[in-house]
Amino acid sequence: PSGTTEKWVDVDGHPLGAEFDLEVNLLIADAHHGLLSVSPDKQMTTLTNSAGGIPIGFANNITVAKSGTIFFTDASTKFMAKDYSAPLEASLRSVVEHRPTGRILSYNPSTQQTAVVVSGLYFPNGLSLGNNDTELLFAETPKYRVFFHF
Repeated sequence: PSGTTEKWVDVDGHPLGAEFDLEVNLLIADAHHGLLSVSPDKQMTTLTNSAGGIPIGFANNITVAKSGTIFFTDASTKFMAKDYSAPLEASLRSVVEHRPTGRILSYNPSTQQTAVVVSGLYFPNGLSLGNNDTELLFAETPKYRVFFHF
């Protein structure tokens, strides 16, 4: 209550998820730009903005494995957040259309490669690792369900 806040970095996009990596860089799932990394000295880098030849249209959640692999959601490859006045409009369109255009992606910092882990999802936007990083849990919002991926 007595603390202050200050603007630390401006990503010029729409950050929807944040997590620290193993090197203490701040990872940001940005709905407009994909997966970003901000170093402690405020240097911003785009780690990835596409996977499998398809642009990342709605990055919105991140989790980091003990190995350093970064898992994140791309809620919709059809309704790209940057094409609308606000991510809410894109998300509503995706949910109402109710088609499986979302996916879970991984980024390997060692190889700088992005891979599609699971595709054909209905607006995935919750993500967590469990059981010593051998299980990936994710939510599909419009389906009201949580899945395990082994």
